[in-house]
Amino acid sequence: MTEAEWLSATDPTPMLESIRRTESHRKLRLLAVACCSPILPLLGCDACNSAIAVAEALADSEADLRAILVARDHIRSEWENYLDAFRYLEAAAAFVLSAIDRHPHQVTYLSAATLASAIAAEDCMEEAAAFSHLSQTQPHLLRDIFGNPFRSVTVDPRWQSETVVSLATGIYAERAFDRMPILADALEEAGCDNADILSHCRSDGPHVRGCWVVDLVLGKE
Repeated sequence: MTEAEWLSATDPTPMLESIRRTESHRKLRLLAVACCSPILPLLGCDACNSAIAVAEALADSEADLRAILVARDHIRSEWENYLDAFRYLEAAAAFVLSAIDRHPHQVTYLSAATLASAIAAEDCMEEAAAFSHLSQTQPHLLRDIFGNPFRSVTVDPRWQSETVVSLATGIYAERAFDRMPILADALEEAGCDNADILSHCRSDGPHVRGCWVVDLVLGKE
């Protein structure tokens, strides 16, 4: 994949294949969470909500083995209560708890398949619109989390002012991505003149946990 193809891609599969051997398990797991999360409210699966929450905590080493096992057991005890549509989400939720490094692109298929099945079962325009939006959003999520793999960006320690780090910490902890433009202003005040960083902060996003700029400031990999 070339840089131009990465920046314009509308299919997440070749994008994932091009980075899967170089990116961290943490970022791949957060991508999986970001792909699954938008459809959870539409399906109302408590077991899957729990699994995705544990998977997100696992990405930052904040979930222990017991929490993972409980989440898996919850899924297994609940999944027979749902229609086929929910089974796809169960699989996606279980997937982000386990071997994300083997086939990371599967989560994009699973999350899309979940919504597609829900549409077929319910013939609901709201879900149909969400499915279309999800398909369009996945490549943007990849670019938000992994940035531009063809351009290496190194943080200048001077940019990591107390204000910048505090803002980035709050954005990450509170999922307060509406503050990204404020982070751009703080970075500029700290001397950052990197166009990729500043333009990404001021873009419409979507921005999610794992955003490459926030990770860069906080030293997360």
